[in-house]
Amino acid sequence: MLAGAQTPTDEFNELLKTKDLNQIQTWLKAQIWYGSSGDMEHLRRFWHINFGKRPDFKPNFIVPNMGSILRCLSDGKGIAVIPDFLSRKERDSGNIKLLWEGYNLIENTLYFGTRKKSIYAEQIAMVQEIFEREMV
Repeated sequence: MLAGAQTPTDEFNELLKTKDLNQIQTWLKAQIWYGSSGDMEHLRRFWHINFGKRPDFKPNFIVPNMGSILRCLSDGKGIAVIPDFLSRKERDSGNIKLLWEGYNLIENTLYFGTRKKSIYAEQIAMVQEIFEREMV
């Protein structure tokens, strides 16, 4: 779960120490949320694993993709659930911050499937190398 650089998080950090899930949920639901039109599964899965139920709210803003969410959060206020490999550069630059990884970590396994014999072996190797460099 990521927050914009200007999102006040001191109160939330204190709530995390108490581990009171109801208060944590109340605080989170009161914030500005961003989601993408094509993929809300990250939010649903994060919420279910950490709170044991589906989120009972909708994001305030729906944007086309994860990149748009990152641009909205950069140097601004708001919260979104985005995979870490998609937000690494923005977090490293300080434009957004990690708000909470959750009490139960979520791990996604990505598979890269190819044919054994392909006329595009060189191109596939290049794409595979980019994936390994950027995702690991």
